[in-house]
Amino acid sequence: WSLRSSPETIRSMPEVLMLPTGKILVAGGKKEDPHSLDPVNSWCQLKRVDLYDPLADTWQRMADMADYREYHAITLLLPDGRVLTTAGTGQPGLNPPPDANKDIEAFSPPYLFRGVRPRIDRLSSTRFAHGQTFTLDVSLTNAVTEIVLMGMNAISHWMDGGVPRLLHLDFTQAGGQVSAHIPNDLVTAPVGYYLLFALVDDIPSAGRIVAIDSPD
Repeated sequence: WSLRSSPETIRSMPEVLMLPTGKILVAGGKKEDPHSLDPVNSWCQLKRVDLYDPLADTWQRMADMADYREYHAITLLLPDGRVLTTAGTGQPGLNPPPDANKDIEAFSPPYLFRGVRPRIDRLSSTRFAHGQTFTLDVSLTNAVTEIVLMGMNAISHWMDGGVPRLLHLDFTQAGGQVSAHIPNDLVTAPVGYYLLFALVDDIPSAGRIVAIDSPD
């Protein structure tokens, strides 16, 4: 283990979500930095959003959320590549907070504006066995750089009861058809539901919901 760089504003209890590019979105939370000039509400909750790149060990400031939120929020990756968040506002410790709102925000990550997105047109299957090879037809590119499976979220507080995985699948491409392989190992690829993305560099397609089934 090694300590990596910190964001500009230190906070506790933020919403943390991995994106199909492998970057990590950190949103809201309680400000724990007395030197930060970021505005807060009555309970020191933030609107601030940052994007962390684990490979470059760098942080990038994103647009603020519309509401101050902390770890009681629900934050999910959508199949279209956006991030949805709701709840997590108001005074903590009250159930529900009297001033809580039910507003839903949708955040569009930078990859949605970087160029033409690849498109998954067809899948040979949406349910996979461990060790299975499947095919997908991809258009708007002839140079897919990654095929990834992202475990779907089932989030409450800081816990994700979904599938905590970002899997980079082995694949080959011939024209518009891609053949990809599901890992054999149940620990590497847990049973459950995933979002399947095709990427060109850091631009993902819209995701398709698929499942890795339990062995017979």
